[in-house]
Amino acid sequence: MLYMEKDYVMKVKMVFEGVLLPCVGVFGLAGNSLSLAVLRYGKLDFQASFVWLLTILSFFDLISILSNSLIFSLPLLSQYYRLQILPHLLPYFLLPVAQIAMTGSILTTLAVAIERFVVVCRPHVPLHKYTGRIACLVLLFLSIVLNITRFMEYQPKQNLIMFPENYSLSGGVVTFHNKE
Repeated sequence: MLYMEKDYVMKVKMVFEGVLLPCVGVFGLAGNSLSLAVLRYGKLDFQASFVWLLTILSFFDLISILSNSLIFSLPLLSQYYRLQILPHLLPYFLLPVAQIAMTGSILTTLAVAIERFVVVCRPHVPLHKYTGRIACLVLLFLSIVLNITRFMEYQPKQNLIMFPENYSLSGGVVTFHNKE
């Protein structure tokens, strides 16, 4: 019974993380790329601060989609990636970058809401020409500073399995543990 449950869980995981996540991710990448192109090169009649905030929101979302696809989908689709590449990328780069992108996306959504509140409810408050750029730099700085410790959070640990001399086995099992 336990084997059937594990097999069922693996099939569901493969459908959601191995198939649906990359498919939805492709639409997200295309949508955010188009948004960046329109925001940066289109002739829009929006305030500069609003355009800058939406630009950095699209940037954070692009990074989040890419990093989450590399963390969750690609290991299910490629054994070489899961065993040889992911153990070196995950603790030192992918997890911290995914957390920075998620934090940046959340903070930017909050900043857009605040900016819209100021524009709608306080229309006579003048915004400086560089308000959007400064806000983007502050959001990027906060996202990195709040997650800087993520770069030192995990350490790969290789578990070696010893076999008799007549066995041939290359590599080992790589797991991740908190540094404590």
